[in-house]
Amino acid sequence: MKIAPLVAGLALLSAPLLSSCTSTDPKQDVPAGPPSVEEMMAMWAEMAATTEHHRHLDPMVGTFRAETTFWMEPGGEPMQSGGTMVNEWIHGGRFLQSRYAGDMMGQPFEGLSLMGYDKMKQRYVATWCDSMSTFFAPFAEGTCSAGGSVITMERDIPNPMTGEMEHERDVITLHDRDHHTFEMFMTAPGRPECKSMVIEYTRTW
Repeated sequence: MKIAPLVAGLALLSAPLLSSCTSTDPKQDVPAGPPSVEEMMAMWAEMAATTEHHRHLDPMVGTFRAETTFWMEPGGEPMQSGGTMVNEWIHGGRFLQSRYAGDMMGQPFEGLSLMGYDKMKQRYVATWCDSMSTFFAPFAEGTCSAGGSVITMERDIPNPMTGEMEHERDVITLHDRDHHTFEMFMTAPGRPECKSMVIEYTRTW
């Protein structure tokens, strides 16, 4: 284990406690002591533990056939593509890594996603990069429905064609262990929200 990152992490987690250690009672001039190493380690263990929100993602683990429909512009003709998505837990079941391989507009296409549940933010988080760009997508953040079958995430992301910032809303619907759907909705400046992509995932393994 690398000591420096661990110490820095413990300091970060204990900061809210340290900031409240000094008594506001004028009769008490001696501040309370900082958390002990054992207390900080317990805090670290609690923040590192997975939750039911991580379990909501379990049905996505495996290999899935992906059938994609997307629109280059609102009201335009839909385009089709296909591929394979391989999802697996990494770092002890804390992050879902997704690797996509297929085609896009007649060209080979690869993508990589990381998704998880941030216990400090109490929100799902995800990012994405692929072979058709040189940037990481800004982190998307969101919540789930009761029971976790629908996860909705949002972010602001630059349009590489116009340079304008657009708002993206992603909806993941977990139908059952073998099927889930990804829908992307975009809102450009001065325009209403429109659906730009739908991916139907079917388990193959």
